[in-house]
Amino acid sequence: MTIKEIAKALNLSTTTVSVCLSQRERDPRYLIRAEKAELVRAFAREHGYVPDLTAQRLRASDRIPPVGIVFSQHEGFEKFFPAIRMAMARLDEHGREYDVIGYAAFRLNKALEILRGIRVQDVILFGSLYEPCPVNYPMALIRDTPENIKRVDEYIADWNACESLLKSMTMYVTDYYFPRPVSGGVKTGMVRMGANLLEFVPDVLRKIKESGMGPVATVRWSGQEHTLVPEIIDSPELVFTIEHSASRYDEGRLLANQILEVRKEHYFRSIFIGNDAMASGVIAELCDRGFSVPNDIAVLGWGNDEPSSCCRVPLSTYKCFIDEFTGKALDAILHKVSIPDEICRQYEYIERKS
Repeated sequence: MTIKEIAKALNLSTTTVSVCLSQRERDPRYLIRAEKAELVRAFAREHGYVPDLTAQRLRASDRIPPVGIVFSQHEGFEKFFPAIRMAMARLDEHGREYDVIGYAAFRLNKALEILRGIRVQDVILFGSLYEPCPVNYPMALIRDTPENIKRVDEYIADWNACESLLKSMTMYVTDYYFPRPVSGGVKTGMVRMGANLLEFVPDVLRKIKESGMGPVATVRWSGQEHTLVPEIIDSPELVFTIEHSASRYDEGRLLANQILEVRKEHYFRSIFIGNDAMASGVIAELCDRGFSVPNDIAVLGWGNDEPSSCCRVPLSTYKCFIDEFTGKALDAILHKVSIPDEICRQYEYIERKS
């Protein structure tokens, strides 16, 4: 039902109905009786009227714009939900509107376009993020097949569009993969908070091996893991690729089957998996197949997700400070607290049982 239809049904002007629905009946320009205003609102509720919030925002040019909460559909909502939940709670406490939107791979610019269209100026991004760089992340730019050519073109186009949009927005990235591109990356509008992935992964794998828990296997992180063969990783067969295309727990079980087949030819003692949910699936499958974790195969996760301590074998993992970085972003947005454009802090090891 529209405002015009409500006005016709109640024999009122569209202006009167609009004022009542927006709860402006006490405005000196209108002075509509409270009983009449409530009558209009009750009639609208009963007949399924839904206000056009976008139109209201466009009309209210002096209104504080909403905050954008953007999450990666590829990464999985479950990993970032605790921090998203905290962000929504704090924004509610301060009476700030927010819009939550997910984005598919190479479509971040589309999410930013939608938010910019409703005058959003501040965006908090949830999802692991790195910028195109032929030096730091060369695997993401390989054009060896028609499919990869299309994928790389979409990737570059997405970032070019994002860079243009961020000239008039600020995006707080809560899990940025340092280092920045050799070109410097997006010049304005991005606050990068995260860790140096290119230092982190070799350091962890080296520590595992030096502790006597090698040989070690891993999943593909930056695409440069092959450079660690044979110094740290005994064989390129011990670098596994994951798709992030289904349930992370189911993918973990499938990965466990794959690594057990490879282990027949290339023995390893430990495996480092970049996703706690997937690591949980690996542990469950290994246990069901009669293996002992960590006595036969040690499993190390990443993320310190809420269920990590409740795995079949409580998961040893790494905390990545997404909640703390979200808090910093909210302080900057709500209280104008100055924060650095870059916060690089290495992940913190959480020892459990796996």
